[in-house]
Amino acid sequence: MNKEVVTILMASLLIAASGVAPAPSAADDKVKPDAAVQAVGQADEPQVAVPDTPPVAEQAPQPVTGAFGIPLGERFEPCMVAKVISQEEKSYRGPNKVEAQGTLYRVEPKVPNTLFATYAVATTADGLIYAIRGDQEPAEPRPACEAPKALAAFLTTKYGKPSSIGPAGDWYGFRDRLRPNSRSVRLHATRCGRGIYSIVYSDDGVRLGASAPKPEPSDTSGL
Repeated sequence: MNKEVVTILMASLLIAASGVAPAPSAADDKVKPDAAVQAVGQADEPQVAVPDTPPVAEQAPQPVTGAFGIPLGERFEPCMVAKVISQEEKSYRGPNKVEAQGTLYRVEPKVPNTLFATYAVATTADGLIYAIRGDQEPAEPRPACEAPKALAAFLTTKYGKPSSIGPAGDWYGFRDRLRPNSRSVRLHATRCGRGIYSIVYSDDGVRLGASAPKPEPSDTSGL
């Protein structure tokens, strides 16, 4: 018998007789310590109880009170604006869909906004403000769709989720949560590609002659 073979057989018999397990391989050395470390890490890791964190409360929607320093629902007075540029008769649909004659004022507000160039106030036959409007129409057409989109985001923060949105985000409607069937804000931007868009604050309750308690004085300095 070959001498090497005899040596290997004798070594195997000695190992079996002594009950010594074969030496671990390099792969075994890698796996076993990792498992041990993992077990120790799990045992030593502190079990921290994470408290339930209540969600951050969203800002409560604000009421629609007016814009550019002009209040809805009140009798129009020239002192409410910086300047009355012009005025003319304007028909509107009053109670029972009967046409009535009110007044449309072109004004320069005390609190203008750089997003708009012209402003108007519409009143009923009794002189009560039922609509406030801001318009932008540049002398030369130029794309300006980012401005109304940014304005829509601001209005969402202030008045809550829009009640209606155009299919391309080209118009938005907001309702006063306290007067959903009366006061609203509409942002029109279907021609923003030419730089034309507008915003209208309205009080249908006033326009239709509905009696309502006079609201508390509110800030109308911003949009």
